[in-house]
Order: sequence, then C-alpha cells, then structure tokens
Amino acid sequence: MSQGTITEIFASGTAVIVSPVKNVEYNGKQYPLKIHPEYKSGELTYEIFHEMLDIQEGRKPDVFGWVRQVQH
Repeated sequence: MSQGTITEIFASGTAVIVSPVKNVEYNGKQYPLKIHPEYKSGELTYEIFHEMLDIQEGRKPDVFGWVRQVQH
C-alpha cells in the first residue's frame, strides 16, 4: 500500500452493485485511495458500476444469463 501498488478497491453485492473504498487502515496507518472527484470512485469502479447497471436495466445484453425477472 505505501508503495502505491494498490490504486483502487471496491466491494460488490446485490444491493449496491459496487461500492468504492476510499481508504484503508493497516497497522494503524491510513492509506487513502485515489477517488475521481466527478465519479466519487476510482475509474475502474465507475466503469464496472455502470456496466452492471446497464445489464440490470436492459441497456446492454446479459450474455451470462445473470438477470432474472421476479414476479411480485
């Protein structure tokens, strides 16, 4: 981390798609990660979020069969 080898971290799940991590604490030291001011995340996190959202909302094809329609 202190050498700058990790530039971006995110968590993913069904409710949030992807959520950026803005800093990491290790051995009592804070390591802030680069956050793009417009995206409010790293650039890769932003790309993954929008790619997944486009698949979920039908703007891009679901080539893996991930999306299921649920009847309520």
